[in-house]
Amino acid sequence: MATPLVAGTAALIRQHLLERGHLQPSRKPSGALLKAFLINGATALPGQFPQEVPAGANTVSGFGRIDVTQSLVPEPLRRTVFADDPDHGVATGQLRTYQVQAADLTRPLKVTLVWTDAPAGSDDGGLENQLYLRVQAPDGGVSDGDTSPFPTATNNVQQVLIAAPVAGAYTIRVHGVSVTQQAPRASPGAGAAPRQDFALAVSNGVPTGAPPDGDEEAAATTASMALSG
Repeated sequence: MATPLVAGTAALIRQHLLERGHLQPSRKPSGALLKAFLINGATALPGQFPQEVPAGANTVSGFGRIDVTQSLVPEPLRRTVFADDPDHGVATGQLRTYQVQAADLTRPLKVTLVWTDAPAGSDDGGLENQLYLRVQAPDGGVSDGDTSPFPTATNNVQQVLIAAPVAGAYTIRVHGVSVTQQAPRASPGAGAAPRQDFALAVSNGVPTGAPPDGDEEAAATTASMALSG
């Protein structure tokens, strides 16, 4: 019964976003955004025996069990911060940044990146377009979202979980490591270079202003996020 459960949850998330008017009238939530909401709100499965299930995302239980309440109305804000704008798509070497701060320092800050990868040839393996999620803490420390070290991207679903956030701004970084094919949702005015759009979902986060002064990433572009509540 897992398939109808996930399908029903995705339909509820889509309905919520459309009815609350969180997206521009001409745009509908992408499949990547619905997937980001589902995974961001998933609850970890502990397993029946000690150490049966590894911590974090893993090949035993994935990202956990679907939880529509945690996806749409997680405490304390009872809303999820998200980004799903095709104009935010990145090209090779480009960096898109967002800033959030933890709403409640006693709760984890979770960031999930999802993109619909460009179609691959029948003999291809791995990703066509490689993006990489990193989150920079207020003290400058960086957490990687993929299971492989930066800048090697192996998954088109990546997540950073800050178990004990601190006060201050966290900078969400979406790196265009290698984008070789134009994504289907890429903005028509994106230019000649192939670009890959993506979706982000953040729980226990509040959008803040621009990245801190002195950001060394010259190709960075700051973008805004929306609220699902």
